[in-house]
Amino acid sequence: WIILVPNYVYMKDYYQPSLGNCKPIYLCPPGRYTYESPKGVADATGKIRKSGEHKTAPFVSFWYMDPRPLVDGKELFKWWKSSGQEKTHGCT
Repeated sequence: WIILVPNYVYMKDYYQPSLGNCKPIYLCPPGRYTYESPKGVADATGKIRKSGEHKTAPFVSFWYMDPRPLVDGKELFKWWKSSGQEKTHGCT
């Protein structure tokens, strides 16, 4: 599985107990994602956004993933580093 979740989730009390037997690895993007607003959605002030309007996420997101049983997390990380992705942005 792989999900995009705010980075602060791993620090919450519920996080560790919710993992069960999962041993996730984390992929940290180099910066905040920018999202495209769907047509007709209101912003925090109630103003309707235009289709295609871009907004930066209000929080940093990480990809939380557990690639097992397809591949071991350590093997995936070794592949990532060997593919020329030397910058890991502080994530392991």
